[in-house]
Amino acid sequence: MKRIESACLEQTLIFDSREELEIFKRQLEKKRVPFKVEGVQDLTDGMVSVRMLRRYVHDPVGDYLD
Repeated sequence: MKRIESACLEQTLIFDSREELEIFKRQLEKKRVPFKVEGVQDLTDGMVSVRMLRRYVHDPVGDYLD
């Protein structure tokens, strides 16, 4: 039988503004979703690209977010 020891989701997200990014991060914190921002890049027209690691479903994250 197999089981998940740890898991993490890596995402690159594009937001229309830094304000939208901050709202998204506050929502994750409110839901108590562990996450780590790996990088933020300003794009054209005020858009923002964010690379982040976050918990996948309810699986343990192990050492991914350390």
